[in-house]
Amino acid sequence: MTLTWTTEEKQLLKCNIFAQGINPKELNNAELPTDIHLVEYTVGETLYVDSVRAYKAVDIFDAYFDKLAGTGEIRSITNGYGNIKPKLFNGVAPADA
Repeated sequence: MTLTWTTEEKQLLKCNIFAQGINPKELNNAELPTDIHLVEYTVGETLYVDSVRAYKAVDIFDAYFDKLAGTGEIRSITNGYGNIKPKLFNGVAPADA
């Protein structure tokens, strides 16, 4: 079970949850913006990976730290994915992610 974000929570975030519960090995960097970060977190004993768009990793950390409070923990936030400049990217998250 990945994290569930309400519409109100998403509007208050300084980041954009691009896709949840992804497999990092299946990322196609040629189709992603350069501001994509991968967030690895655990809920219970299960590891999840989300792709999140943000200018600064601290914005992602703040959102996930608050959301996971008492139920899980952030394992890592990594960047360096994607090949498209963010202002030129107009795609959407994969539907099957």
